Amino acid sequence: LIRFASRYNYKLDDDAVEAMKRDKIKDALTLKITRERVLTELEKMLRGPNPHVSLQLIDSIGLYNVIFTDPANPEHHLGDTTNWNQAYHVLADLITNLTNASDEYSSLKEVALVSKEHVYQAWMLCCFVPLSDAPDPAPPKKGPTPPFAAHVARDGLKAPNKIVELVGSSVNNLSRIQSMVDEKTYKRDTLGMKLRALGPTWPLQCIYAMMYKIHQAEEESIRRESFHPI
Repeated sequence: LIRFASRYNYKLDDDAVEAMKRDKIKDALTLKITRERVLTELEKMLRGPNPHVSLQLIDSIGLYNVIFTDPANPEHHLGDTTNWNQAYHVLADLITNLTNASDEYSSLKEVALVSKEHVYQAWMLCCFVPLSDAPDPAPPKKGPTPPFAAHVARDGLKAPNKIVELVGSSVNNLSRIQSMVDEKTYKRDTLGMKLRALGPTWPLQCIYAMMYKIHQAEEESIRRESFHPI
């Protein structure tokens, strides 16, 4: 229902919305719908014409922690969606401005969201912003412990490795990106080296860091400052 409502821009029936808010329906979604099917539906929403509306409906109906969860341990951490709407509103505005290619955004357009695939990946990253501060899951027997958001992407959504790695890198590099902002590293060569150290997905990681800061902000003025492209 959410996918079709966002795709064809119609209002969901009030009774249907109330039904989706019931714990029985949420439990059924968790138990009876495979995680692969959840990912398929989510991907269609995020690649559709109105991903912003899809996330708004997921948020308002209270389905976030049903969709973005670790099915083996659903109580490990619940995503904080208090200000999540600010993150997806700003991402929608950013994509619109980049599409319209205003002068203010011209330099950003050259490196960020240069393809439909990048736009999809940015929306996917937006989905994991409420899980950014979650405690890490139990460490695996081998290898490093992925951040919880990447764990949910892998085990909760059965997302492909490319998405899991992107989510993991974005969460792990939040503090490094924030340090660049705090240090005001504006020299081209210095900034270039620091960005390249983040890996080839650094533009998307920076967008994730922007959405995270906006999600964490409590004052509207801070959100506007965080969003400024320069």
